[in-house]
Amino acid sequence: MSDTRKSSLFALEVRRHRGLRSLTEVADRSRHPDLASRVQSIDVFTLRRLEEGRLEPDLAMLTTLSVVLRVPVQEFLDAIVQDRMLSRAELTGLPDSTQDVSRSYQRALRDEAWLLAVALAARGEQLTESSEERLDWRANRAIALERAGACKTAIAILTDCVNDRELRPGRRHVLYRALADAYTSAGLLRSARDAVTQALTELPELVDAEEHCGLLLAHARLLLIEAEDACERGGRADRTEVEKALVSLEEARAVPGPLAGHWTVRIELLLAMVMKHLGDVEGAELRLRDVVETARRRGLVGLEVAGLLQLGRLHRQRGRGHEALAWLRKAEPFARRLDTPDEVFDVYYELFRTALEVGDAAQQHYFRECEQRLSLVQARSPSVLQFEEMIRRAAAS
Repeated sequence: MSDTRKSSLFALEVRRHRGLRSLTEVADRSRHPDLASRVQSIDVFTLRRLEEGRLEPDLAMLTTLSVVLRVPVQEFLDAIVQDRMLSRAELTGLPDSTQDVSRSYQRALRDEAWLLAVALAARGEQLTESSEERLDWRANRAIALERAGACKTAIAILTDCVNDRELRPGRRHVLYRALADAYTSAGLLRSARDAVTQALTELPELVDAEEHCGLLLAHARLLLIEAEDACERGGRADRTEVEKALVSLEEARAVPGPLAGHWTVRIELLLAMVMKHLGDVEGAELRLRDVVETARRRGLVGLEVAGLLQLGRLHRQRGRGHEALAWLRKAEPFARRLDTPDEVFDVYYELFRTALEVGDAAQQHYFRECEQRLSLVQARSPSVLQFEEMIRRAAAS
C-alpha cells in the first residue's frame, strides 16, 4: 500500500458506488461471516482514506470493495489507471477551472489527443461540485476512452451514465449515441443498433436538424453493415432489416430544418446500398456513380472514396473482379489523403480481397498496406474482423 499517490477517480468511484450506505455499513458488510472465506475485512478508517484519495488500494482491498459494493474489480482498476494518466498529465500542467478544462477538452478531441482528453475529463470530474456536471464529465471521459481504444471501459461507463437518475433532461439521447459509437468500435453492431434506436426514442421535441438526421443515418448504416456482412459470409441480407434502413433514410430526407449539402450525398450513398440489397443492382450502380460525381464536384473527398469503394464492392460481388479493381484503384489516391484510418483500411482490404480473387500481382502490396494500417483502425468493422480471421487461419496452416 502507498499513501503517496492520490487516486481521485478511484475515490469518486468508491463514493459513487457506496451511495447512501454509511462507511460503517460497508465495513460491517465486509466482516459478515458469509464473506469471511472470500474477502479481507476493511475498517471505517481505511474506507475513509480511500474515499478521500489519501490511500492507494492493494489487491485485497479491491477484491473486498468489488464483493461488498457489487462492482467488477476491472472497473476500479480502470479508474486507477486513469488516475495515473491524470497524474502524468498534471506534470505538464492542466487547467484549474472547469471552463478552461472544457475548452481544452474540446481542443484535445479536435486534435485527436485522446489520452490528454481522458485526463482533462478526469480533471473536470475532480473540479466540479455538482453531481449532474460530474456525470457529464464521466460521459466525456468515456467518449475519450472509446476513441483511445478502451471500448469495453467506455461501454461500462456510458451504460452507467444513461441509467443514472442525475442525468440532465435532454442529455440521454446524446449518451445513447456515444454508447452506439462505443459498441460499433467494439464490433458489437447489434448492440450499437439498439443504442441508436434508443437514442431516437429519447430525442427531445426541439432537436437540431443535423443531429436528428445523423441519428437516422447511423441507424440505417448499421442495418446495412449487417446486411453487407451477411452477404460477404455467403448468406443473404435480411430484407426486413434492409427495409427498416430504407424507412430511416426516408425519414432523414423529411427532417425539417436546414441541412448541409453533404447530408444529401450521404443519404444517396446509403439508398444505393439499399437498392443493391433489395435486388436493383443496376439502379444501385447508377446511383453510386451519381454519388461519386456529386461528391467530386462538391469537394467531399470522403464521400467520393466511399462511393468508389461501394462501386468496387458491387462489381466484385457480381463477379466482375477486373472492373472492381478499376473502381477501387480510382479510390486509392484519394483514400491516402483521408485522416480517417478506418475508411482507408476498408479501401485497402477491398483492394486486397479483389486482387486476390482475380490473381492480380498487386495483392501482396495491398496485403502489406492492410497489415500496416491495422493497428491504426479504431472500429472492429466486418472488414477488420475478416482480415484478422484471415491472418489467424494463415498462421495456423
